[in-house]
Amino acid sequence: MEYTEQILDRSTGELVTVSQGDWVTISELGDLYGVGHRTVRVILRAMNFLHVEGGGSHQRHRLSSWVTDQGWGKRMTPRHGPPFDVVGPEGQRWIVERWQATSDQVDADRSQPSVVAGVALAQFAEDRDRYRRLVGRKLMALEEKVSWLIDHFPALSQSEMASVLAVTQQLVSRYMNARAKQLRDLREVKSREVFG
Repeated sequence: MEYTEQILDRSTGELVTVSQGDWVTISELGDLYGVGHRTVRVILRAMNFLHVEGGGSHQRHRLSSWVTDQGWGKRMTPRHGPPFDVVGPEGQRWIVERWQATSDQVDADRSQPSVVAGVALAQFAEDRDRYRRLVGRKLMALEEKVSWLIDHFPALSQSEMASVLAVTQQLVSRYMNARAKQLRDLREVKSREVFG
């Protein structure tokens, strides 16, 4: 999206529209490189172009402060809807120079077990979602995917699970803790029934 700025031409007294260049959102940047919205954020986070802000269910990938200080990106906060960031032409040039190397490094960081887990999860989720569409139910949620990975690939670390799911490690940790609490509560109820 092209951003413009209106400035006052002091010689004529008229407002003149000046182009600030073609600015794109993070998701549009991913479309330019042919990757999804999660993958582009993983790669940009590896470049330290983005960082995770907030806590709990309000975590977001936002531009790092050095990017906005350089003028390579802007944080947009609309009146209605979630905040988002845009990357300017200079930021896009910086990303182009580093994209391939960082993308290759991110791919190499995914260990062999996590690649196998990712393929198995994708196949399972595809089959499960096909069935759920037939019966009119919601598609497989991220929390369910985390539980599936815990059950079928217990040796994966939280960061490996996060890399398989293309989310933050903190989000995986939150779902793992919620699942552990559910299991504890269930065991407590069962023990009360047995010994109660």
